[in-house]
Amino acid sequence: MGFAVIIDFSGKSPNQDNLAKVGAWLSATDANQKTVLRVGRGWGAVAGGGASIANIDGLVAVMTGAPEWRDSKSQAYANEHGRAATLIWLWQRSGGNVMKDIGGRFSFVIWDVSTGAGLSAIDRVGQEALCYARFGEQMIISSKLDCIRIAHGNLKMRPQAIYDLLQLSCVPAPKTFFEGVFKLEAGFQLSFNPSDIKVSPYWTLTFKPDPAFSDPRSSNILSVMQNSVEKAAGGIEDASLGAFLSGGLDSSSMVGLLSRLRPTVNSYTIRFHHPRWDEGEWAQIVAKKFQTNHREIYVEAEHVLDSFEVLARAFDEPFFNDSALPTYHCAKAAGVEGRTTLIAGDGGDEIFGGNERYIEFKRIDQFGRVPALIREFMGQEIFAKIPMLKKVHGWQQRYAIPMPDRLYSYGEFFGRSPDVIFSPELSAQVSNEATFSDLRTLLNRFEDYPLVQQLMGFDMQLTLADNDLRKVSRATEAAGVNVVYPMLSDQVIDSASRVPEGDLLPGMKLRHYYKEMVRGFLPDPLLTKPKHGFGLPFEHWSRTDADIKAYVREKMKRLSERGIFSGSYLESVSDALDKDVSNGLEYQSWKLAMFESWLEIHT
Repeated sequence: MGFAVIIDFSGKSPNQDNLAKVGAWLSATDANQKTVLRVGRGWGAVAGGGASIANIDGLVAVMTGAPEWRDSKSQAYANEHGRAATLIWLWQRSGGNVMKDIGGRFSFVIWDVSTGAGLSAIDRVGQEALCYARFGEQMIISSKLDCIRIAHGNLKMRPQAIYDLLQLSCVPAPKTFFEGVFKLEAGFQLSFNPSDIKVSPYWTLTFKPDPAFSDPRSSNILSVMQNSVEKAAGGIEDASLGAFLSGGLDSSSMVGLLSRLRPTVNSYTIRFHHPRWDEGEWAQIVAKKFQTNHREIYVEAEHVLDSFEVLARAFDEPFFNDSALPTYHCAKAAGVEGRTTLIAGDGGDEIFGGNERYIEFKRIDQFGRVPALIREFMGQEIFAKIPMLKKVHGWQQRYAIPMPDRLYSYGEFFGRSPDVIFSPELSAQVSNEATFSDLRTLLNRFEDYPLVQQLMGFDMQLTLADNDLRKVSRATEAAGVNVVYPMLSDQVIDSASRVPEGDLLPGMKLRHYYKEMVRGFLPDPLLTKPKHGFGLPFEHWSRTDADIKAYVREKMKRLSERGIFSGSYLESVSDALDKDVSNGLEYQSWKLAMFESWLEIHT
């Protein structure tokens, strides 16, 4: 699904051959996608099967997603005329001030052909994507970076983006992997005309403590979530609908709420033959509780080689989150059984304070209130060797690192000089500071809130919009399946933002509020089980599976010929594959092999 728009402010018609190539590429990425090509004086647009396009009274609009219209008249108009036409209708009625009338999941671009002035935006949490670039007199706006690359020609790689990828596993908005091409952040809009481009937020996550939401049992949030699930599942036949079920609180809640609406829920769980990564036993408890039609899909080492190129092709800029692989196989299994849409539980950690690091950084923040002399004393290396004081010593070490750098201080690349990682040519163009300066800008938007809510706001963009949603959406799309996120409806987010921080995560009780909210609804064992991340045993397989080891080494060999990384860095990663015990470096082989695969396909 997707679209691309070229606006030529000089009035020339865009190259139709390039637009046709964009359309061919969109069709190739989705066998069920039929593209529509429209060209006018000074503009051209390609709309894929999931997009709506309209040209009315000199206004052109393209829109994708499932927008929610704020009033009944707009909804009635949309039912009769479609999304893009409704956007134009609202534009005319409001004098261009349309954002107050649109919610839900969407991305769009609308412009006045006669003046070249227009607006583009994506939804509040980045369920959809939008990128843009200005090349001379031409403005290109698209839901996918590949469309800009194809329409414009070769784009130049941005060296700093490679460091971003190694540190964060993604390239955070508003920047991209390419020079001069940008992504809209969640809740942002792009206003443009022939002489100016302006990017600004039309919505910002705000926390509004309300005593009425202090008690999770009487806050009515679960009912709001129920309505959101009902809306997400609306119009989809039982046989076409399924749900991801990891065994965590959020996906389990989605399955449970869906079971109230449908006679049988089709649930899908990924399993591994490695206890550290496997969460299948918890999913079984949920499936039994809600009597779902449950499927378990085991992912083995051989699935890595089968899926590597598929995943590299699925992302329009390099992306290193390896849990995209099990997500893809889960969606693929559901698609084989006829499911066209899967319900996902993503977003619960970010809006209900569920990430484990919130607890850890709350402890570190409290440690910062200890008198400075005591803190500095505990920072001496001798205390790192005393078991009872080792953790306190660690808090001092972390507290000395400013936020948000501290969040990534546990990573392999934190503090490493670029010249250790990159070739001399690239290391001169890369810096640690450039990445963390952008992250500070993001965190500072929430500086007026308590620490946990600062981190929640930060994660809404970086962890959710830039990483998790992108991972799930692109992986399921690669499997030919749609995905919806009921937890991220405007109504659920608005309700969650009203929970006072002290009630959300009192003391060090992770997800306390949410657990109390679903107590009696979800099976009791889920409320006491340890937090379990969704990942892939790649660090194990890369050391124990000969085929994977040979594959990634071959990819790294090709990558070494590109002159991007230093030889010593690549050798250290390769050597880690022969170690009996993990040292963290072998996981970098996933990133490097995926990077080479992506470059081979997209450049």
